[in-house]
Amino acid sequence: MKVKAWICWGIAALLVVFGLVVIPECVRDARRLSRLPREGLRLMGEIAAIEKSTESTAEDSTDRARYGPSMPVEDATVRYAVAGRTYEGRHRLPEPGIRRVGEGFPLLVLPDEPARSYAPGEVTGNWIVTLLMPALLLLGAAMFGFSGWLLGGIGAARS
Repeated sequence: MKVKAWICWGIAALLVVFGLVVIPECVRDARRLSRLPREGLRLMGEIAAIEKSTESTAEDSTDRARYGPSMPVEDATVRYAVAGRTYEGRHRLPEPGIRRVGEGFPLLVLPDEPARSYAPGEVTGNWIVTLLMPALLLLGAAMFGFSGWLLGGIGAARS
């Protein structure tokens, strides 16, 4: 049983390391996202290209009922200008087949980081990932650590 306990502790340690590596970037991203409503520049970019692909749908989702086992998705390359410089960003289009190359596309950009753009609909999803990623990694580490402790205790009780 000791081997299983050490494997659990090893996985827990890896998850802690990953969590600690991710936390600084998540904090920076949370700061950016909190500044967007106050300081963000609202721009109108132009769709330069649209890349079409498909993604599989969950069996119990409304997307499966609408599209079947795979749904079309479109990612747009959007060009925009800040302070006379042109930048490009990639954004998932909310509904496939509606937007065309050359159309305007609304963006939010921080003045001090103009190369990083946000589509208004993407901000909520970014918040979810920013807050959940470190929490899930550290929760997984705690669960594996506890499992290792239980397995180590069981092995010690049998000896």
